[in-house]
Amino acid sequence: MSFEHPTQIRVTILNHHRSIHPSSCLDVSRKENLDKISRQNSLPEKPSFPIHFVTRKTNERCRSQCTIHTNLARSSRLFGVKQNDTTSITNSKKPSEFQNRNASTVTRVSFQQSSKKKKKKRSHSMPSPTKQITNESSISTLPNFNNNNNKLSPLPNNQTMPINEVQNNNKIIPKETSTELNFSQNMNRINENKTNKEVLQRPRHFNCIFCRCSLIHIVIAIIATVIVLSAFAAVIVALYGIGRTTATNANTTSSTSTSTTVTTSTTSTTSTTTSTTTTPLVCGSSCLNQSWIYSAGVVASWAFENSFEDSTNVYNATPASQTPSFVLGYVGQAASFNATAKQALHTAYIPFKNVSFTVDVWMKQNGFPNPSDYSIVGLCSSGITDSCLHMNIRSTKFYMGFYSDDIQSVTSMPLNYWMHVAFVFDVSNLQQSIYVNGVLDRQRTASSALKNAISNFTIGTNAYVKTPNNYFQGYIDQLSINRRVKSSCELLDIATLAGYFKFDVNSCLIDSGPNGVITKASNYLIISGHKNQAISFSGASMSYFQASGLTGLGMSNRSFSITFRIQPQILSGTLVHLSTSSLGTGSQCFSLLGFTSNGTIVAQILTNNNTIIAVTGPILPLSSAWTEIVQTWSSTNGLKLYVNNTLVRSVAASTFRGSETTPNYLTLGNCLNGCDACVNGSIDAPGPFTGAIDDWRIYNRELNSSDVCTLYSS
Repeated sequence: MSFEHPTQIRVTILNHHRSIHPSSCLDVSRKENLDKISRQNSLPEKPSFPIHFVTRKTNERCRSQCTIHTNLARSSRLFGVKQNDTTSITNSKKPSEFQNRNASTVTRVSFQQSSKKKKKKRSHSMPSPTKQITNESSISTLPNFNNNNNKLSPLPNNQTMPINEVQNNNKIIPKETSTELNFSQNMNRINENKTNKEVLQRPRHFNCIFCRCSLIHIVIAIIATVIVLSAFAAVIVALYGIGRTTATNANTTSSTSTSTTVTTSTTSTTSTTTSTTTTPLVCGSSCLNQSWIYSAGVVASWAFENSFEDSTNVYNATPASQTPSFVLGYVGQAASFNATAKQALHTAYIPFKNVSFTVDVWMKQNGFPNPSDYSIVGLCSSGITDSCLHMNIRSTKFYMGFYSDDIQSVTSMPLNYWMHVAFVFDVSNLQQSIYVNGVLDRQRTASSALKNAISNFTIGTNAYVKTPNNYFQGYIDQLSINRRVKSSCELLDIATLAGYFKFDVNSCLIDSGPNGVITKASNYLIISGHKNQAISFSGASMSYFQASGLTGLGMSNRSFSITFRIQPQILSGTLVHLSTSSLGTGSQCFSLLGFTSNGTIVAQILTNNNTIIAVTGPILPLSSAWTEIVQTWSSTNGLKLYVNNTLVRSVAASTFRGSETTPNYLTLGNCLNGCDACVNGSIDAPGPFTGAIDDWRIYNRELNSSDVCTLYSS
């Protein structure tokens, strides 16, 4: 037996005659009889001060409590009530206010002192439920209150106190004085040294009602437990997955890398892929993210493909007394001029008066028979200032003049070397510019725009300056005149973009660059690519794509870059093969890009001492993802390999061996007959490639990191 509070105690004898809420175990008829008895023997409205005896109960005892005989037995055991004794204990008027809310049973015994005056104000605490007993009963071992120490103590052993006699301050009050005892005065003395902070909270539910509610509580508890366990399991699985992913990434890095550089590349590639899903990739300045229309503003253009005709068919050229011949040019064929034979071309007057213009041309000088000047083009009839247009090589320098209002380059023209030169005039600011191989070489402001110079337009000579010893010596190719200012990026693109193949449906085999090189292909498909469409190779022995006339790659020690997107199905075979024959063989042939026997990608070059220098990259993924591959070479920076905007490896290589005298073929996705006859170097599994390639570009310059970044982000 335990007590809820040592100073606030209420004893109530639970009996089978008590009033029960209609939802409890007793029937309605018994309730009505009990209500009558309760009204006849009702106590004053103010309840007595409570004495609580708390006993623990289990659910089984809770169920049995709902029966009449069990309640009577419990009351008898607790207070020693005899069936023959008579006591009057009133019921509460609102038994429904009390509901058992836990498994413990609170047994209450109420003693109230009779009073003639009823107080109108009720206590703020809820009234205690009471019982009315019609038979006589007595209570044994009733608790004894000791006011000195404020403790509750039972009566001495074997002592009993009748129900009509109660101890009060160690005195016996006879039943003639009162049949009920009010403990309020006694308890006020007990509470003199106590604070009022502790408040007894009454239970609100009957035990039998809790029996029905406990099932709901159990179900709720089970559901809550399941939810908590599920959340805990989810956290464990997530943590386990993160740990496993980290371990897998670490293992992948180790297995796909044979050196520290490659390992760094693999990690950087993963980081770059993650970063591109949230923040845009920021690259440096580059011309590769710009576009233009090469033919915009064109006035005349001569490709010299076995003809002197103009592409517009307006300014078709006519040979002078001696006709130039045709030779292998920078792109296809070129016109060959002999200064000694005074070979030249002329056409009708082209208006340059007070307009902006760009004249650009590929040329290769093969001798210096003249004292100083070698005329490229001219529009000149007299020596009047700003009335004689002449563009030529003077003392090995590129020279553009309006006559006494001229500009000369810093760069010299070498012998037997293809060079691109552009002469640009901007009438808006009178600015004269000379570009050599796409790079601005010299710039100045003229005194005036070109004035009226009515005469024939000449190629390979001019009619006034340094005549008759001004004829050109060498080859001229891809001569173009545009009535507009070409930008520096456009001129760089014209000078360095040797070939550009998008593999789109409408132009699957067409060169989208400025040169329009000749192509052919066999056993291929056009499929969905990284950007629009791509070319797919089956891996058959004759599955390939080939571009011809790439003169720049036949020039020794000329910088170059090769870029494309790749989606391999098998990590083997040759990706790019260079040869002087369309069969993949010839006087010089070797593979530039391919796979090693263990599946890593490799880039390589052939040096002047006939040695292969190679760099090895990572193993590419066999998935639907597209991988950006960039190979660059220059005598200054050597050989480099980029994978997805990351430099994975570089090696010093100061020379590159070109074929020099013959055109070059680049074969994509195969090495054809050259697989057995040519140098393969580190590509120890040469042959046809199985997979797709998109956006293939060949540059006659070394792309820098900003260019590579721009390609990757496009």
